[in-house]
Amino acid sequence: MGNTRGVTLIELLVVVAIISVLIFLISVSPATPMDRSILESAANMIAQDIRLTQQLAVSNGSTYFFEIHTKDNYYQIRSQSVETAYKKEYLHDGISISTIGFESLYTDSTRKDLKTLRYTPAGTPGTTGTITLKKGNWVKQITVMVGTGRVKID
Repeated sequence: MGNTRGVTLIELLVVVAIISVLIFLISVSPATPMDRSILESAANMIAQDIRLTQQLAVSNGSTYFFEIHTKDNYYQIRSQSVETAYKKEYLHDGISISTIGFESLYTDSTRKDLKTLRYTPAGTPGTTGTITLKKGNWVKQITVMVGTGRVKID
């Protein structure tokens, strides 16, 4: 018999299987590291802004508030003497935020979802607690320590 050209069924199935595995690996893996890096970035940003709130309270000799709006996914820094925010940041879409231990200073309907961390002019927090951020399967917790107001990310 002569030299026949062509592809056998087994060769075709092997190639299709290899391509299927590669497509699966490419389509699944980028989303997870992206969610993780977005969440880590948000946690670091919040921790830095909590430290900024404490620093502003000490340097200006006034009470400062770090307020988290859990429903609308933003937080803000403001002075006790000024109603407008010193800084306001919205979190990335898909990140959910919840708090444990923070005060609710307001009773009116527009601000009742604000959870507040208050720093005195001495730099001590009025209350402490934990902020939990979630995106996909990833979770980050930011803890404000009792007495010192020190911030830790887990």
